[in-house]
Amino acid sequence: MAEKSRQSEFAALVVGFEEQTQFAWRGRADAALRLDSLLGAGGKDMGVLGADVAGNAIVYSVQPFPEYAGDETIRRYLAVVGDQIMEAFKQRWQTSRN
Repeated sequence: MAEKSRQSEFAALVVGFEEQTQFAWRGRADAALRLDSLLGAGGKDMGVLGADVAGNAIVYSVQPFPEYAGDETIRRYLAVVGDQIMEAFKQRWQTSRN
């Protein structure tokens, strides 16, 4: 994973399909196997999602892989994916803190 994600508390490779998005989360025992399975099923590894807890907030970034850095469609897709996953993550995190 990219250097930025290695420094993040939570990180995942973003794998896109025609109708869905899947993630291979760093730190899971089966991360490499999951990534291989997703790619074998026709997914494209498009970027890295990294997130950190900073006080009472979650700060995240989604970085496309270099081959997609100039592709605005992929950059917009990754931005939407990042927003959606982080909203779900924030809700889960807030629920667990109450």
